[in-house]
Amino acid sequence: MVEQYFELQGERFYRGEILKDCHPELSYQTGVTPQSIEKARDHGELLKTIPDEQKPMSPYPPEFDAKWRFFWPIGERPTEVRDDLPKTIPEEFPEWEEKMDSWGSHMVGAAEAAVRMCALGMGIAEDTFSSRMNQGAHLLAPTASDL
Repeated sequence: MVEQYFELQGERFYRGEILKDCHPELSYQTGVTPQSIEKARDHGELLKTIPDEQKPMSPYPPEFDAKWRFFWPIGERPTEVRDDLPKTIPEEFPEWEEKMDSWGSHMVGAAEAAVRMCALGMGIAEDTFSSRMNQGAHLLAPTASDL
């Protein structure tokens, strides 16, 4: 479903159409983020401290990414920010909300299980970390690249 979505959006993008699911006014934190919007952080000062033979081969300064993303808020949010990021549901995919919520809740659940095990392994209260994840700003962000 997500592959089909990105394929459809890419076709629209290359035809110069307006992307209805794109929300730059919300800093792209919901809906689709097209290619050439995001770029890696600029670590120019750090690069100056690395010997030439150990420097990364990635371009500097960072270029805009060729990847696309779709941001989907996951889980319950605190009341004071509940409407901060509306969910963008693509009209061509009526099953989008159900599948994205399911996928995202499985991923958050896996992370919660991992941090509970970590806490137990450290000999601290099992909910030390997981309680801090409750009502967090969880975003599912599937990524696509047209290589």
